[in-house]
Amino acid sequence: MIEVEGVSRRYGRHLALDDVSFRLGAGSVIGLLGANGAGKSTLLRIIAGALEPSQGCVRICGRDTVTERCAAQAQVGYLPETAPSYRELRVSEYLTYRAALKGLARGLRSAAVERVLAVAHLEEVAAIRIEQLSRGFCQRVGMADVLLCEPSVLLLDEPTAGLDPNQSRELRELLRELGRTHTVVFSSHVLPEIQAVCGQVLLLERGKLVLAGALRELQESAATSGSSEACASTCSVLLRLRDPERRAATLLAALDGVSGIALVEDTGEELQLRLQLARSRSVDQQLEQLSLKLIGAGIGLREVRRETLELDDLFSRLSPPQEAPK
Repeated sequence: MIEVEGVSRRYGRHLALDDVSFRLGAGSVIGLLGANGAGKSTLLRIIAGALEPSQGCVRICGRDTVTERCAAQAQVGYLPETAPSYRELRVSEYLTYRAALKGLARGLRSAAVERVLAVAHLEEVAAIRIEQLSRGFCQRVGMADVLLCEPSVLLLDEPTAGLDPNQSRELRELLRELGRTHTVVFSSHVLPEIQAVCGQVLLLERGKLVLAGALRELQESAATSGSSEACASTCSVLLRLRDPERRAATLLAALDGVSGIALVEDTGEELQLRLQLARSRSVDQQLEQLSLKLIGAGIGLREVRRETLELDDLFSRLSPPQEAPK
């Protein structure tokens, strides 16, 4: 759906993006993370075809955003941080005007406007001037605008910035709905928001893509390592055991796929162990195998769970604070 290959972008001497590559499939919500100045907005604008890369290429549904710009942009709905609008128009008037600008046939405009009003939950304010709306409703108008021509890809730059908690929650629910049928990429500084909505994350640091993948797997595998290379190869698991004879570590060390064992806590009555499991094998199968091994040896298995990091901890480990320029 979205293919980004070797994309770099310079502004004079400043390298805003540095050899960024990734691929995203259909029907998913992807969070784009990074500190201020990391290159998030630049990347979204390049994917949207609003800005050309200095090097590399982007394809949307197989269409190059430079050599086949119109065909690629027909598949994209792009919403910048501040949704543009003609504030003196009523919501339905504005959306009808935008449908005309986008080349939607006259006979299809009314149905398209009704459809996006329903999707963005704007029916109750359709006859109200945009200047009278709250910021939350203005953002919804922007969302309705990008959905008019039914694009396959939605690119949203800080869509919840400035919204109150209720407005943010409503917009998150809308993003979840859209993620079932669209590829949605949105940037945000609100990490719990990304965690609540996204199945995948992309992390930019000073223009470089330092992390990309399924959020749950990244949280699990970074729980003890903090290294993107280690993230890809191991998974951390916590075990809580009743093991009076302290035999568990020896039994577990003999199992294939167990690359490390560490004692977390020993209360006398209970042990907590942390295991590193190789991702070259199915983690679920390894957990089943080690559980059967422990139970068969008469060791009481009280809890087994994959260890995860909260997204803000993961972000801090992999994107440390930048020093101020001297």
